Formats: sequence, structure tokens, C-alpha cells
Amino acid sequence: MPSNMTFNINPGLAYLPGDNVQLSYDADNYVIGTVVSYNKGTGVLIIAPVESRGTGTYSTWTVSLTGAVG
Repeated sequence: MPSNMTFNINPGLAYLPGDNVQLSYDADNYVIGTVVSYNKGTGVLIIAPVESRGTGTYSTWTVSLTGAVG
């Protein structure tokens, strides 16, 4: 897996370090990882990816909590 990944998502959410999240563009393009940090003021989310599928660069992601991979 690549090193940490940074995403700009909505500010004011409740993500905490250690949360497991999935960022999805569609069913064939997603990243699952662990939150490293989230800035509630700016919406900058940094994750340590553990699984991914697909390729490409997308400007819109759906972010949700998920269970641990494995």
C-alpha cells in the first residue's frame, strides 16, 4: 500500500484517529484505511490505506465508517 493519503472532505464531522473508513467513488473504485488525522475546521482527512481497488483521480468521494479489514 502507498503511504498516507490525504482527502478534502466536509468539515465539522466526527472522524477520530483509529477509525476505519471507506472512501468510495463507485463499487469499483475505493480505498479503505485507518484515520491518521482529521481537521474538523478544514475537512482535511489523512488515512493510512490498507486496501484499495481501481485506479484514477476523483474529486468526489463518499466517506463512511467501516469495520476493520480482515
